[in-house]
This record gives sequence, structure tokens and C-alpha cells, in this order.
Amino acid sequence: MFTAAAAVAGTSRSRVYVLRKNDPAFAIAWEEAEEMAADALEAEARRRAVEGTQEPLVSAGRIVRDDDGRPIAVRRYSDNLLLALIKARRPPRRERSVRFQLPVLRSAADAASALAALTAGLPLAT
Repeated sequence: MFTAAAAVAGTSRSRVYVLRKNDPAFAIAWEEAEEMAADALEAEARRRAVEGTQEPLVSAGRIVRDDDGRPIAVRRYSDNLLLALIKARRPPRRERSVRFQLPVLRSAADAASALAALTAGLPLAT
């Protein structure tokens, strides 16, 4: 796809990479174009996840039609897209926060007791 875009612009892939490396304004425009494309992809994913898409109803490998011969359509939603959007916006929360005061370490004994106090406050790994 990128090669086709370069051809439409009348240049080559390698040339645009050189421009991006050497021309700060071009590099900024490149980043803006990538952000616009990502926004458009996210909007389409959201639309498909929330509004769904119309698909023909198929039974036994054939499109099901109504009494007038028109194809019957069903609305399909994408749970996978919805989950991906949620995960992107709301990463999983940690089980619980652990807060502790770091002690001043003056000796190896201080370090050993600090480590014991730290591990006592943490859940065991499963």
C-alpha cells in the first residue's frame, strides 16, 4: 500500500524515507498523516463494534431471500473489535497497589531486614 502511495505521489519508497530522515517538516507531516490514518482505523473499528455491519443471511451455502426475492440481511457486531478498543483505552488494573517507605540502608543487616519487610507485604506468586 505504501508503495502505491509513493507511486501516486510520483516518487519511490526509498525517497520518502530519505525525506523523512532529512526534512523535519516532512517528518512532522508524516507523523500527522499516520495519526490521521490511525484515527480513521479506530473510528471504523468502533463503528463495526458498536453499530455493526449488514451481512446477507446465508443458509446451506445460499443467500436467504424474502418473499419478494430480496436478500435478507442481518446485523453483525464484532465483539473482538470491541474488546480490543476497551483494552486499548482501559488497560487491566493491577490487583492492588502496594505502598511502602524505603528505609535508609546503612549495613547488610539493614538490607536483609528491609528485604524481609518488603516480601512480607507482597502477595505470593502463583
